[in-house]
Amino acid sequence: LAVVLGTIGSAAPTVAQAAQLALRPATAPAPAGNRGALLPVLRAAGLPYPYWADQFGWRAAGVRRDSISGRSMTTVFYVRAGRRIAYTIVSGPKLTAPGNARVTVREGTRIAIFRVDNRTVATWLRRGHSCVLSGAGVPSSVLLRLAAFRSDGAIPY
Repeated sequence: LAVVLGTIGSAAPTVAQAAQLALRPATAPAPAGNRGALLPVLRAAGLPYPYWADQFGWRAAGVRRDSISGRSMTTVFYVRAGRRIAYTIVSGPKLTAPGNARVTVREGTRIAIFRVDNRTVATWLRRGHSCVLSGAGVPSSVLLRLAAFRSDGAIPY
């Protein structure tokens, strides 16, 4: 019985669970400014977050940190024209996208895109860690463009 409970408790989180963090409020402000293509100071699983304000108009507006099944998840919220998207980096091995996800390759990045409730969700890997980007009322083409953005190598993949 202890082995079964240990296995159940250690189940890997899903991409959909990570995407649901977008529905929660930020718990801290986002760092101000930028360092080129990156937000200053903020990192998750050793990875920096992109600065999208100048290039795409998405301004970092808040941050939250969570843990699901022992995996750290840091989410940065970005806003633009009344819309909000959430970019979560999940520590540890890759999360599996659901079977109904459509897979595409942009700028050399393999991105799976699907819907959860009224949100469009994109997921891809950066240095072995899952990244999850989601937004309600945001076209999949926007999420794909943001997910693939490397800023001429300034954003580590």
